[in-house]
Amino acid sequence: MDSVSSTPGQATSPTLLVRLRARDAEAWRRLSELYGPIVYSWIRSRSVGEQDAADLVQEVFLSVHQSIERFRKEQPNDRFRNWLWTITRRRIQVHFRGQAKTPVAIGGSEANAQIQEIPEPMFEDDAEAPGTTEGQVFRRALDLIRCEFGQHIWQACMLTAVEGRTAAEAAAELGMSVGSVYLARSRVLKRLRVEVEGLL
Repeated sequence: MDSVSSTPGQATSPTLLVRLRARDAEAWRRLSELYGPIVYSWIRSRSVGEQDAADLVQEVFLSVHQSIERFRKEQPNDRFRNWLWTITRRRIQVHFRGQAKTPVAIGGSEANAQIQEIPEPMFEDDAEAPGTTEGQVFRRALDLIRCEFGQHIWQACMLTAVEGRTAAEAAAELGMSVGSVYLARSRVLKRLRVEVEGLL
């Protein structure tokens, strides 16, 4: 219970971004799990219906898949979520333009006139992704890597890194040595960094 074993190959695991560019199917599934709910919330916040929002999420990730090589983190404020938001808002704009061209249904001209009076969202100044903190992405990433660690390793990290307890307190509570608590925390945080490196 005191030891913290290493998982083979984990130390050399490439970052999620590297795996995305290599077209790794598991990496794309992971990206979808990490950012899918965030993209969906961005789309819904722009008054897009549930079904259309779900379709737009798929379109956004298709666009990301087609252009992932173009994402570059060359400046300190180049962020993946802002790049993802740019793609998302373009898909939303295309969606609203398409709706504006939809013919009026018979008997629905009054409702359609009311809908047309709703202003189209303006995005020109929205360089920053709305309503998403890096903490939210970190929490999603933690949820996704949780299954890779034993209960004591995970608890040691959560007690010290999240709850702010000392290594000695965590060690006493978990029946581990202080050194094992530090090692456990280090393993989880290292894995987390690999998961989100280049994306945050």
